[in-house]
Amino acid sequence: MGRKSIATLLLPPLVIFSAITVYHLLWIPSPNPVYATIRASGILAYAFSFLAIVASAFPREITRLTGDPFIRAHHIFAAGGLVLMAIHGLSVLLFFRTLSVFVPDLGSLRDFLMFGGRVALPLFILTAATARFSRSVPFWGRYTSSTTPHSFL
Repeated sequence: MGRKSIATLLLPPLVIFSAITVYHLLWIPSPNPVYATIRASGILAYAFSFLAIVASAFPREITRLTGDPFIRAHHIFAAGGLVLMAIHGLSVLLFFRTLSVFVPDLGSLRDFLMFGGRVALPLFILTAATARFSRSVPFWGRYTSSTTPHSFL
């Protein structure tokens, strides 16, 4: 197999998740464009983050497919997921006009699970920051990297 660009690797999963997003937005139309942005960015943030995690299981295959270092494709997925998470969180902030959307709801297990993004966003940001500063804080890198899959619960 010849050298393929990272765009070729990213295109099929992104098309599939984009189609799911478009279908979801058309199936349950929203009169408010901010609410539609909340839903679309949430679905795509989940997709990008999930693909970054799954890509970590296949570094050799991704390197062979793209011809580039694995970490480059992984970082494209991860950065895209973080940007979409930020768009999702800021859209929720604009929609509800309260900073409490960023504070975890510990009132009941149901509410905690229903509003899981309140807990997941800080975990993803902690993981990204640790990855960025892993040379200066090597001990924490192993432990915070494992928080990413747990953020999906």
